Amino acid sequence: MKNPLLNTLAAICTALPLVFVVYGPATAQVSTGCISGREAQQFVEARRILSLDRALQAAGVAANRIISRGAEVCDIDGSPYYRVNIMDEYGDSKPIDLPAQGE
Repeated sequence: MKNPLLNTLAAICTALPLVFVVYGPATAQVSTGCISGREAQQFVEARRILSLDRALQAAGVAANRIISRGAEVCDIDGSPYYRVNIMDEYGDSKPIDLPAQGE
């Protein structure tokens, strides 16, 4: 005779580890020390960090090489950096970190 409760518990116990494997890395990426676009804009307006255009100019990177304007501002070794993807000379996407330290 089959017990539906035991079958349900066995299915849950089998699937539960898979849930942690699938959703574990995504949760870890949430706390990367990066700030949202609106927060970054507030930091630029308060002159705590450079604008992305000024950071690109200071690093000698042409703005037309940026693949996506969705740059993140992240804390790297205690200093703010823009994380952007640029197109390298071969047409491939290459992530770079640009110093965003304000004036």
